[in-house]
Amino acid sequence: MPICVVSHKNTSFPESDLYWPIAVGPNKFDGAKYRDDLGKDNIAHLNRFYCELTATYWVWKNINADFVGICHYRRYFNFVPTTHFASGWLELAYDNNIASILADPRQAESIERILQTYDIIVPRSDPCPLTLRESYLATQSAKEWDVFVDEVDFLYGRHNHPLRVENRNIYGNMLICRKDVFDHYCKQLFFVIDRVFQRVGEYDEVPGARYQPFRYPGYLAERFTSAFIFANRLRAYESQIFVLNNV
Repeated sequence: MPICVVSHKNTSFPESDLYWPIAVGPNKFDGAKYRDDLGKDNIAHLNRFYCELTATYWVWKNINADFVGICHYRRYFNFVPTTHFASGWLELAYDNNIASILADPRQAESIERILQTYDIIVPRSDPCPLTLRESYLATQSAKEWDVFVDEVDFLYGRHNHPLRVENRNIYGNMLICRKDVFDHYCKQLFFVIDRVFQRVGEYDEVPGARYQPFRYPGYLAERFTSAFIFANRLRAYESQIFVLNNV
């Protein structure tokens, strides 16, 4: 059961067979088990726009396993109870204690147990007083959002997804599931995101902006998660996330 850890740099990774680092971006590093530019079937050239989705695509096309997952070098799923286990997104420093928790065999054991009941594991959702559209427009453009919803309408039907009313944010483009569910997710995700990117095109960089306009395909993909789960009637388990602030 590989959980691929997406990273653009060499950093500290948990010492566990559960986690397989995958290098993305222009500066590939030694020590990564995989790279998003290996083989003929990859979209590594789109990393500037698609963010971690280039790793997601590579796993879809190149990994054969019963279960797969995607997380990030700074954001990990956690299934081992801790003092702050009730917290959805727990920000902390990576140290020997956190490393041992992430490498704990109970992580894999819990995943296997959860996926006997649930179809997919995603990060703990973040309820917001704003709709997904309203929260997206706080940092990004309505242009790509409206095209995005139009394409999701085309895929699922206007009344078969929650994007117009949804206020639960599922951040990170992170998930763990059976490989057949992952393949289905990627097929639908890239159908939508590729069509949006073709219609909207590239944006210029905004100096000093944290949320860069040209990265909108990655931002929209996060919002797609809710639509995918709802439209496909999946049973979703929401996991605690460790956010590491010193790697």
